[in-house]
Amino acid sequence: MMRPSAPGGTVVLQQSFANWDPVAAEAFAPEDLASIYRLRYRVYVQEQGKAYPWTDHARQILSDSSDPHVRRHFVVRDPTGEIIAAVRAHTEPMPAIQRALRWDLFESWADTPLYYISKLVVDPQYRRSKATSVLMTALYRDWISIGSPFGFLHCAERFVPLYRRLGFHTYTQPFDDPYAGRQVPMLLPAGDEAMHTRHASIYLQSGVKPALSAAERWFASQREPGGLLYQPEPPESQPLQETEQL
Repeated sequence: MMRPSAPGGTVVLQQSFANWDPVAAEAFAPEDLASIYRLRYRVYVQEQGKAYPWTDHARQILSDSSDPHVRRHFVVRDPTGEIIAAVRAHTEPMPAIQRALRWDLFESWADTPLYYISKLVVDPQYRRSKATSVLMTALYRDWISIGSPFGFLHCAERFVPLYRRLGFHTYTQPFDDPYAGRQVPMLLPAGDEAMHTRHASIYLQSGVKPALSAAERWFASQREPGGLLYQPEPPESQPLQETEQL
């Protein structure tokens, strides 16, 4: 079904998801990676107008220097097999990311892998589907499987309520990315039962039973006054140097 979405007559396809059960899967074939990069281009460049210097306009793809080093790419396909949502996961992100996310605050967890989530992208026609929750559930299973105590991400301020509903917390100051704008670091401790319950988190769908974990107890203690992650007032934004690509 088509309907106008703007006074100028632009139309968008209204998808029906009643009979579609999205599934997340790992993607590593060259043709799948190319599809992911084209989807990023459509969303980040054509739709959102972001001007990343490393964009390949000739081929209409958006990739960066982190892509060859990710732990995994996860995707969701539509009923025809086309990739309509994607996300990537890292355990060793570039130093600029580690500084922006203040991984120095987590030195006591140096013996365990920390898990960073980035480049979540969903085709506009599928943003009311379960594609995002399916991808995030796959990520949760993945970071639990390697014994990671925390999953980290950063997002624009307008997306903070969405990630809070999924169970994530803010924990440090935002930073300014020269291309993506103001970004808010967020994290989810593994086994954060209180947040799972309070927000009806999609991680309850993961098949991993939430339990009070060492990560959750540590995180709760550090949010108390005097703790490393204590935030008494809304934080001010901190700049990120333009040479440090996110």
